[in-house]
Amino acid sequence: METAFKQTEIAFADALEILDKQSKIVEVYEIRDRFVRLLIKASVWKYCKNCAKGWLEARK
Repeated sequence: METAFKQTEIAFADALEILDKQSKIVEVYEIRDRFVRLLIKASVWKYCKNCAKGWLEARK
């Protein structure tokens, strides 16, 4: 009976370790996705700002 408890304890510890690793991997991908979205937003904003500036200068 004691060995069964020990094996269960080891299995739970292994499962928690795997879940921890997977959550860290997911976190890294979420951070990367947020960074990529910010880069896209920044480049779109820069493009729009340049377009607006060009449009205003053309109207003068």
